[in-house]
Amino acid sequence: MKAVVLFLLCIVTCKADYKGTDLISSGQYIPDYSGRYIHDNSGNYIDDGSGRYSDNIEKYRHVQDRYVVQATNIRPVTQKPIPKINYSKLYSNQGGWRILRQNYDLGPQIYHYDYATENKIIGEEKGKIIHQGTKDEGVASEGFYEYIGPDNVKYHVKYTAGEGGFQPIGAHIPTPPPVPELIRKALELKEKRRFNFEAANGIKAEEKGNIKKTSDPENPEAVVATGSFSYTDPEGNQISLTYTADDEGGFQPQGAHLPTPPPIPPNIQKALDWIAAHPEPEQKAGRK
Repeated sequence: MKAVVLFLLCIVTCKADYKGTDLISSGQYIPDYSGRYIHDNSGNYIDDGSGRYSDNIEKYRHVQDRYVVQATNIRPVTQKPIPKINYSKLYSNQGGWRILRQNYDLGPQIYHYDYATENKIIGEEKGKIIHQGTKDEGVASEGFYEYIGPDNVKYHVKYTAGEGGFQPIGAHIPTPPPVPELIRKALELKEKRRFNFEAANGIKAEEKGNIKKTSDPENPEAVVATGSFSYTDPEGNQISLTYTADDEGGFQPQGAHLPTPPPIPPNIQKALDWIAAHPEPEQKAGRK
């Protein structure tokens, strides 16, 4: 009986607690928004101008052809105007000479032009396309020009231009000194892949060579050379040497003064001869 009374008291107490909240009998919660935040704009930022950037850099004002700094604490800076050059008066009658003749003929593969001016400048050039349709396609031309220099001397330049570059010829153009005779002969012998010389101190040398074909695709040609040289050493001995050189054996000199390896001992030589006469049979595939 006590248990029944306690159970009824619990039911009454729980019902009283549910009535103290915003719950209906179905158990659904009904909010009353009593704790919602209300924005009153009390923390908004108000711009009072105290932190605003102010541009106090001195300005430039354009005055005619000069720039002047408008500031009281900086010394004014001025810039002189760029002088204007009258090129027509730089030289006598420069730019005032008339063109007396000017012809130009342009074809699909050749061209030609010539001109002449009142101040005695004349020129002519003709050219053509070479190696057309290949990677080496270009223009080969030849011509001349002539003019009166400041020293009142007539200058004439004849030229060619092409695979060898621009090559002018003129009496006033500096030329290199002639090649010394010995050097000229040496260059000629080099072209023929042969040379020889003898010096006043007794040194002599000679070489000749030829080109041969090789099986190497990267180096299809090689030089085969033979030669000799001789000289007197500081002790007064005559030294002579002959040699061959190619891409297979390299440089192979021979001379009495060159050191030679010692002879092979007889027993080792016999062993080498026996090995050469009795080669090992080739092993069959898969056999050990």
